[in-house]
Amino acid sequence: MDVVRCSCSLFPHPSIDDLPDCLLNEILTRLPLKSIFQCKCVSHRWCSLISASSFAYFVNRLHASSILQRPSTLLISHYIYGMRKVLVTSEEPEFKSLASLINQYDSNNSFVSLDSFVPLHIVQASCHDLLLCCENVVGDDMGSGSMTLYYILNPITRQSVTLPTLRYSGSARIGFIISCYDNIAHDHDKQHQQFSYKVMRIPRFEGE
Repeated sequence: MDVVRCSCSLFPHPSIDDLPDCLLNEILTRLPLKSIFQCKCVSHRWCSLISASSFAYFVNRLHASSILQRPSTLLISHYIYGMRKVLVTSEEPEFKSLASLINQYDSNNSFVSLDSFVPLHIVQASCHDLLLCCENVVGDDMGSGSMTLYYILNPITRQSVTLPTLRYSGSARIGFIISCYDNIAHDHDKQHQQFSYKVMRIPRFEGE
């Protein structure tokens, strides 16, 4: 009797595309930031997962909790002797000029280039991965008064949103209001925690 041997696989070769979204997210969030940006070009599915606001939040939390991979994150900007400086988190926290940060971010291509925000744009507030920036526009000869343009910028996803233009007020207070709630369909899964942001601007009235 002749014995015929055949080599056939009972199961198809596994593919990373077969992984569920939750597991694929766990893998992608552990990559370096530069590799994450490159992975957006792999497929529409990967681009959609990485572009989600929740993805950027968990990437920031994961990297911030790692001693070996602690990212530089803008916290606040201020003026000292006419020079704008920003406070950043690093292994050795210190104040650095905005120009040096721009060169650093441009060289490693990890964050969005901030050169378009210099010198007129100012960081007003920050919350999680979002920066609230503004630009003061001087009025024209037609009698238009000075206005303020506000932008919300996410340096990780490289996305920005322009808010409606408001009349300039040098003493106005502005910042973020954040609300946190669980997704109804996944109220027991912290991975699906949703965040809602609002921008509040409080002008200063005469007599205060």
